[in-house]
Amino acid sequence: MSVVDQTFQPVNLAELCVVINLDDRPDRLESFQRSVLKNTSERKHPLPDLITPVLRLAGSTGELPRFQNCTRSHIRALRLLKEKLKTPLSWGLIFEDDAERQRGHVDVASYQAVELALKHSDVRVIMLGMNASVRDQSLETWSETGYTGLQKVRSAYCGTAYLVRRDYCGAVIECFERGHKRQMQLDVAWLALQAQDLWLGLKPGWFTQRSGWSDNEQRHVSYHHVMA
Repeated sequence: MSVVDQTFQPVNLAELCVVINLDDRPDRLESFQRSVLKNTSERKHPLPDLITPVLRLAGSTGELPRFQNCTRSHIRALRLLKEKLKTPLSWGLIFEDDAERQRGHVDVASYQAVELALKHSDVRVIMLGMNASVRDQSLETWSETGYTGLQKVRSAYCGTAYLVRRDYCGAVIECFERGHKRQMQLDVAWLALQAQDLWLGLKPGWFTQRSGWSDNEQRHVSYHHVMA
């Protein structure tokens, strides 16, 4: 583990953090807390204390397909940020409870690049872990920071961890609601916003989705190889 991993707490970049706890399951929340917030498995080098409040949001349930309940959960999380964040330019952070921290990826350069991006007036969303399509693999570095791992995205998937500005929450909510009516997964629906607004993504990401069974895909999945 690097010195930087011991020093930086990504959650503290936001004013408020919302964790979507799927099915209200305590085991998923415990795994999330251990990996992302506390890092208690590495007792010699614990992560810094949290400054940012972290709110747990029970995931939506019902008779709808799992991916649609996921979209509903993100809509509720965005509404909560829109309500709680103090100013239009305040940033909130949304996690799904299967987020997992990638060791060694939170370094000085990436952390400072994200800090700078949060102050840029044109940036709307920063994906802290993403599954970028082939079209995005060759995109140029966002030149405002010079950090090669912070890229403009136009076709990036995965809603496991993303920063979003308060004045943009409404646009993402409307996008998700349209996608929900068309039975689209949320990270397919938001491609329309990526095409028109400035979204950034970290590659390699700070976070990935925990490997395991996917109810959406009905199989065991691992995204570490595409999000690393």
